[in-house]
Amino acid sequence: MKRRKWIAVTLVALLAAAAFVAATARPADPALFPPKPGERTVTVYLLYNWMHSRLVVPTAALEASPAAAAAIAATPRKGPWTAVSYGDARFYRERGWTPMRVVDFLRSMLAPGNPAAVLIEPMPQPSPETLGRPVTRLVLTERGFERLRARLDATFQLEAGGPIIIGRGRNPDALFFQSAKGADLAHQCNHWVAGLLNAAGVPVNLALATLTRGLSWDLRTRAGATPVPGEIRPVAALETPPVYSGTFRPLMRRVDERTGAVTFEAFVIRFGRGQRLVTRPERLVRAGEPRPGGETYAALLQVPTDSLVEIRRVDLEAAAPGGAPGLCGERPTRQLVLGFWTRPRAPYEISMAAFAATPPSEASLCGVFHYSQP
Repeated sequence: MKRRKWIAVTLVALLAAAAFVAATARPADPALFPPKPGERTVTVYLLYNWMHSRLVVPTAALEASPAAAAAIAATPRKGPWTAVSYGDARFYRERGWTPMRVVDFLRSMLAPGNPAAVLIEPMPQPSPETLGRPVTRLVLTERGFERLRARLDATFQLEAGGPIIIGRGRNPDALFFQSAKGADLAHQCNHWVAGLLNAAGVPVNLALATLTRGLSWDLRTRAGATPVPGEIRPVAALETPPVYSGTFRPLMRRVDERTGAVTFEAFVIRFGRGQRLVTRPERLVRAGEPRPGGETYAALLQVPTDSLVEIRRVDLEAAAPGGAPGLCGERPTRQLVLGFWTRPRAPYEISMAAFAATPPSEASLCGVFHYSQP
C-alpha cells in the first residue's frame, strides 16, 4: 500500500511539473520565424555558464535602435559583436562568493521586483575558444530581429532620452545601465534572454529557461539552434577592479577610525563615518606601470603587477558629520587610485590610495587604505 501511495504521489508531481512546463511555453510566430528561403537574416549567439546567459548580436544591427545605440556609444570601445545581458542590479554587479553574497543571491531570487541592470559589452567573434564557454548559434529573420531590438530598447530606463549608466562591467569596455524592469526568480537573466528571442518569433519555454542549460536545450530542440564547435578553455583577460557596488570592511584599525566600512555605489563612495565622495573614472592602468615621479602602482597599493588599477578624480566631497577627518584629514581629497587582488577561495580585497592634489604627487599622498569584501 505504501509503495502504491508513493507511486501515485510521484505521478501527480510529474503531471504537475509537465502541466507547468506546458503552461509556460511561448509558441513561435510563423510570420517571423523560422526564416524562409531567400529571406534576409541576422545571426545571434547564446553564451551561458552554469547560472547566467547572455545574447550576442551584431553591433551594426543594434545601431538602428535608439537606446541600445546610445548605450553602445557610451562604452569606451566598440566591437563587431555586442553582448547584452540582464540581472539584479546589486548581485549582478558585485563579485565573488562569500556568505553575504549567498544571502544576497537568495534575496535577488526571492524578493519580488528587485532593481535590475542591463550590461552592454563589446565582443569578438563568438566561439568557445575566444570566450571560454559554450556558444550556441541561432539564425533570426531580419524582421524578427527588429522586434527583438524594440524589446531590448524597452528594457532601458531612460533619462533625458538616454540610458542611465550605473557602473562599469568586469570587462573594462563594458557598462551597466539601469533597467526599467525588475528582476526576481520569475524574471531573471535567462527569462530575459528568452523574452528577447520570443519577441523575434522564436519558440521558448520559460520554465525550461529558468536554467541556462534548459534554455540552450530548448533552443536547440525547437528552434534549430546549433552549438558552435570548438574547445572550451580558460581565457586570460584583465578585469576592472570590482568596486562599482558593494560594501567592504576595513582591514586595519586605523582605517576604521578614519573611515569605517566603505560602500561603492557606481561612482559614489560612502564611508562608514558619514563622508561621501562623488568620483569620475579617468583611466585604467596596469599595476606594474611606474607612477609619475614615484614607484609602481603595484608597490603603492600592494597588488599584483598584472592587475588593473583605476584612477578616479574626485568631483565632490561631503565631509563626515561632527568634524571627523576625511581621507586627507583637513585637506580635500582630489584623486583616488584603486586596485584589487583576490585570495584563493577568499573575498576580494581593495586597496585605495588617496591624494590631496591633481595630478597626484608624493607630497599629496594622504594614505593607502585596505578593505575586504564581507
